[in-house]
Amino acid sequence: MLDGLKAAGMSDVPVIVGGIIPDSDGRALVELGVAAVYTPKDFGLTEIMGGIVEVIRKANGLD
Repeated sequence: MLDGLKAAGMSDVPVIVGGIIPDSDGRALVELGVAAVYTPKDFGLTEIMGGIVEVIRKANGLD
């Protein structure tokens, strides 16, 4: 996904992933450029939505 966005000239679009992702894989994804990783341990919808808003704000220079 990240390579495809970069190839399309859209590397500034933040990517957020979620699912059953081991911690080590989550860290690796962030190191590769994923903006946020959510797993089943992140079950608070309000916190997740707040995190997504923060990613969008940061990506658009609104932080």
